[in-house]
Amino acid sequence: MTEQYGWAGKILRVDLTTGIFSTVDTMKYVPKYIGGLGVAHRIWWEEVAPGVNAFDPENKLIFMNGPGTGTISPCGGRGEFVTISPHSYPEQYTNTGIGGAFPTYLKWCGYDGIIIEGKERK
Repeated sequence: MTEQYGWAGKILRVDLTTGIFSTVDTMKYVPKYIGGLGVAHRIWWEEVAPGVNAFDPENKLIFMNGPGTGTISPCGGRGEFVTISPHSYPEQYTNTGIGGAFPTYLKWCGYDGIIIEGKERK
């Protein structure tokens, strides 16, 4: 299969520590992992080591759209966040979905997702 329809092809990586923005190729994960949630889970498991806590700089907040986001398909304006959550005890890996304009606009801007990592510079 040479064409993967529905994907923008890039994931935006934001490193808060260095202030550097870069991109990751979405096709590294597609079609092996299904939808935005599958891609987000895979990125998180590749990049976050065991034992990382919610507020550690090594934790990542990953937002991903699926291939249907930004289309006229029913429920096509959805996206998923994955991270280690501080809202549970003990802190644990979790995901949540959102709808609305943000996922669609992100796809229309040419990105399938955003990976936020590092710690804010002061």
